[in-house]
Amino acid sequence: MTTLFKKPLLLLCSLTIVMGMLTILISKPPAGLETAKAKQTALSKVVQDKQGNPIISADSTKARLLAQEQEYQILYQEAYDSFLISINTAPFEEARKKAEQSFLSLIESSESVACKLKVEIVTPNFANPEFSGQKFPLSFCQK
Repeated sequence: MTTLFKKPLLLLCSLTIVMGMLTILISKPPAGLETAKAKQTALSKVVQDKQGNPIISADSTKARLLAQEQEYQILYQEAYDSFLISINTAPFEEARKKAEQSFLSLIESSESVACKLKVEIVTPNFANPEFSGQKFPLSFCQK
């Protein structure tokens, strides 16, 4: 018989440690699982045309339209495995906040999960000339 079985206290301590480790492994999702789920949730909401076809660009980026509002547009770019949020009205910060809230609703996840995804916010010159040509992260990821 091994030493472990001869000493009940040692056996009990070993089992407690093993059970604790198993609990941690089971309760904590593997790294990347949350972001993969968030991305899949967003992609399940691709905007469809009047015939029910998903709106996807024909170019090499394979951009999928996820949200289209007057103030903003949210795309998923398959070629870059990233999300692109375009702010199409002024004031920039006000529209940005609305777009970010919409993005969080799309992915059905927390800000911390959203910060792990590749997300860029841009704006065209006609809407916000002072911010055009720049790329911004999600505002809550800068903290």
